[in-house]
This record gives sequence, structure tokens and C-alpha cells, in this order.
Amino acid sequence: MVPAGDPTEQTIMQLGELLAEGDTVIDGGNSNYNDTVRQGQHLKERGIFMVDVGTSGGIWGLKEGYSMMVGGETAPSSASRPSLRRWPPPPIKAGDTSGRLAPVIL
Repeated sequence: MVPAGDPTEQTIMQLGELLAEGDTVIDGGNSNYNDTVRQGQHLKERGIFMVDVGTSGGIWGLKEGYSMMVGGETAPSSASRPSLRRWPPPPIKAGDTSGRLAPVIL
């Protein structure tokens, strides 16, 4: 998780050069969905999966519970379930935040 905008852009581009085909990047920030779609396509061209995990809850999220909207291809998103379930506090909600991939129910 890095700040949205240029830090996320640079990180994802660097990961695209370092990771191997079949690896998965999880973006756990609140990037603009247009950036996420473009970055996901960039990784996909290299055979790298991207799971978009937008978070919501604001400053009350830690106390009240925040939601995580998970979007990604089914196999890598499902493989991410154990890691995503470890991020407290509940509840975890699933849905497609980017409009590009099928939602995954955790």
C-alpha cells in the first residue's frame, strides 16, 4: 500500500519489470479506477495478475470496521483470500471496484 497517484504508478511499473509471469500484485489503496485499469493492463501484458482492493471507511474505519472492495480475475483473487482475511477489522466486503473484472466473494 502506497499513496495514490505517482507513488502507486512508479511502484506498479517497477513491479512489472521485477515480477515473473503468473505473479500477482495487490493494490490496496484508493487509486483512481482509470489508473488501476491502465496499470492492470500493463501488468497483464507481462503475464502478471493484478488484484484491486479498494478500501473504504474513512477515519472511522479502524473503530467501526472498514470495507475492502476486491476486483480481479477469479484465480488470483481467490488465491489472495487468506491474506485479505487477515487484514482486520471485519467486515470484509467484496465487489468490483474498477468495473473491469468480476467480483470475488471472500
